[in-house]
Amino acid sequence: MKGGDMRSGDMGRGAMRRRAMRRRGIEGGAVKLGAVKLGSRAVAIAAALALTIAAAPAAAQDGYSVHGRVAGADGAAIDGAMVVALALPDSVLTKFSLSDGGGQFTLTRVPAGDYLLQITMVGRETIRQPFTLTDSNLDAGTIALEVLAVDMDELVVSIEHVPFVNRRDTLAYNANAFV
Repeated sequence: MKGGDMRSGDMGRGAMRRRAMRRRGIEGGAVKLGAVKLGSRAVAIAAALALTIAAAPAAAQDGYSVHGRVAGADGAAIDGAMVVALALPDSVLTKFSLSDGGGQFTLTRVPAGDYLLQITMVGRETIRQPFTLTDSNLDAGTIALEVLAVDMDELVVSIEHVPFVNRRDTLAYNANAFV
């Protein structure tokens, strides 16, 4: 049989694929649109052009950025402070970031609107500042976080032995727990 050994009239995979492509109007990597036959390169260029045109309005609506610096009362940068933009009036989390080693933070692609900038760090007071984005980026400046002092009662540390430990299928008793 021509084109290889095929049993009882079965078509090979390549032949079946070519036949299906012909039914759909696709021949040799080309797409047939009505009476116009486009090559794969023309299809790729048309797709890229369509995506570029569709992305242009979206790029203009990406939003704005909010940047600033988180520092302690002494002016030293605070690394790892959580900075969030909460949409007002319902405080929905819109964007978040952590401050870097220099205390710098940037919230990107924040849509225009009214927000609450909240900065938190363990062992520091939480700061909340309202802000509005209308038509430009916002520089929040340097935000100082005061140390949160908490008075604690004395702490007593003691050791307690666990009387038994479950190890897979065995219950092991600790003799030191009964001394």
